[in-house]
Amino acid sequence: MVMPKIGIVAALEREVWALIKYWSKRRVRHGENDYELFDNVHAVLICSGIGRESARAGAEVLLADAPVGLLISAGYAGALVSGIAAGAAFVPAEVVDAESGARYTTRGGSGVLISASHVLGQEEKAQLALQHEARAVDMEAAAVAQVAQERGIAFRALKAICEEKDFEMPPVGKFVDERGRFQTARFVLHTAVRPAGWAATGQLAAKAARASRTLCDLLMEAVREPGGAGNGSS
Repeated sequence: MVMPKIGIVAALEREVWALIKYWSKRRVRHGENDYELFDNVHAVLICSGIGRESARAGAEVLLADAPVGLLISAGYAGALVSGIAAGAAFVPAEVVDAESGARYTTRGGSGVLISASHVLGQEEKAQLALQHEARAVDMEAAAVAQVAQERGIAFRALKAICEEKDFEMPPVGKFVDERGRFQTARFVLHTAVRPAGWAATGQLAAKAARASRTLCDLLMEAVREPGGAGNGSS
């Protein structure tokens, strides 16, 4: 009998590299697209790409490939309230889809994470925080939660804060392709000729590095514990 694994959907490999660098890697084809899956004894992880459509597709590929007893949306999130620093862990009790208003209960955690369809500006952040009493925002968790609900699988969201409430993000959303892949070379070229954006880009890189360390710690705990029951939160 094959025991169910913990299924993890992450957006980008760089977010979780410290976790998966020694896991086995294999390529699977789904429709017209190829995906890489990373395995260890207790878990299987897919890097789906950025955004709701990519996250949903990644979750479906993962569930078609292996028996999964718990589905985790893992990745970066932006703080919507003051006092949450970059690198902080956030494990919500509820995920809300900003587009549909659908609400999904998670296993463990506290507070509300809202999933948006794009990188938010400051006014949008303030509006969503007030409307949903949300503490952080991401772009993938609600899509993964919806798949888990449809399949009757337990769901968690493990997030690490990569930007504080008042941080002005560089225009990273313009460099995500139709499959949710971040076009690093284009972004570097764009930034290189715009000195005004150098400071924010450097700060974001440092914040993302802290967030990745936190995220991998959360995931290591979840994979190590029976049922993925780690309970860290901000």
